[in-house]
Amino acid sequence: MSWARWPRGGVIVCFLVAGFALLVAHAREPYTARVYDVGGHLSYIDRILENHRVPAADDCWECHQPAPYYALAAGALALAKVPSPTEHPEKGYVYPGARVLRALDVVLGFATLACWLLTIRLVLGGVYERVLASAFCTFWPTFALHACRISNDTLLYFFAALSLWQLVSWRKTGRASSLVAASVAAAFAANTKMNGVVVILVVLTSAILAAIRRRPGRPRWPRGGVLSLVSVAALVAAWALEVRYWKQGKISLNFHGMGDNHMVKNDWQDFVRVTFASFLQDPWVHVVGDDRGRDEFWNYLYRSSLFGEFGSGDAFTRVVAYVLVAVGACFVPFVVAGLVMAVARGWRRDDVGFREVVVTLLGFLAFQIILRDVYPWAPHNDFRFILPVLLPCAILAATALGAFRYRLTRRLPLVAALPAPLTAVFCAGSVWVLLGWK
Repeated sequence: MSWARWPRGGVIVCFLVAGFALLVAHAREPYTARVYDVGGHLSYIDRILENHRVPAADDCWECHQPAPYYALAAGALALAKVPSPTEHPEKGYVYPGARVLRALDVVLGFATLACWLLTIRLVLGGVYERVLASAFCTFWPTFALHACRISNDTLLYFFAALSLWQLVSWRKTGRASSLVAASVAAAFAANTKMNGVVVILVVLTSAILAAIRRRPGRPRWPRGGVLSLVSVAALVAAWALEVRYWKQGKISLNFHGMGDNHMVKNDWQDFVRVTFASFLQDPWVHVVGDDRGRDEFWNYLYRSSLFGEFGSGDAFTRVVAYVLVAVGACFVPFVVAGLVMAVARGWRRDDVGFREVVVTLLGFLAFQIILRDVYPWAPHNDFRFILPVLLPCAILAATALGAFRYRLTRRLPLVAALPAPLTAVFCAGSVWVLLGWK
């Protein structure tokens, strides 16, 4: 069956099923494996569950974070009438609370993927491009790795995905309800974690540009604009009150507890240089040791986008990781090419969605650069802080790959066909990294 004859809605259904299976399978991994600060997150949840209030910023390692995810998790545990799991579980014992929290995060991860796939359908017109973009979003390893962790990241990812989907839908249809939904989701993202502020900026930028370059027949002030502004203002005010009265004005990271061995250099060269020898030496990133590229911004960001900050001693898993690093690197130039194409399309022909995709990508990248510059510790360079850019990267890469295939199909058909098998190899490798990890 040709790409053009793919059944309507088939792309979304197939990848939703695959993504759900990956999330459920990965969630069966112990809740303390391949995680970040799980003890701090559990302590926050436990304090809300026991005291029925938001803890002060200094009460635990993660207590400076905004409360929505932890309140949601505590509510789920209370509803299920099970206690919060411990940071150091007894071997062989299955904690009911861990199952509840894992289930909650699987639901959030699945909802995130659904919003991504719906956004892809709105932005990309060709089935070939939709399939590639959907495959990248579903099978890029860190999606399943991070989307069902016990962490406030999972709720942030959902709100960021929901906001972008509704924002693109508003640009396409002009419905006031879509703009309001995008604005509310963006405000909740900012209330969930500090990097959610980027989502608010994306919505504001899109609304301003839409007003400046409005389509014929559309009002300069968008329908639903007032309600959107009121909703965002109210939720931002709620966040400010939480910081003022419960967090004692503290919103900073607990970076002082990381230790000097995690610090990295912040010379301008570190933000532009990539040493390829470090890729050959080890596929994993290392938060300590300067001989494996941890000082290099793009080096650390790319490899942490594949495996997080985790490594494996298993020989076969190491080989698979090298394959993923190599194949994934083949797609990176197409993200850049797609970015150039999207800028031209979004600003010249006003193609719906590409403008929002570009602003999302650049906004989160700017946040990551600022975070690394202000807090020069290696873990602050981790891709998990900007995982929502996975969707823009997938869309841009698929756009460029679609143009690549169109131009070369007649002259170099074998070369034009390469992206599909490479994507299949990448997906297979990702499944092993997620489920066969040793």
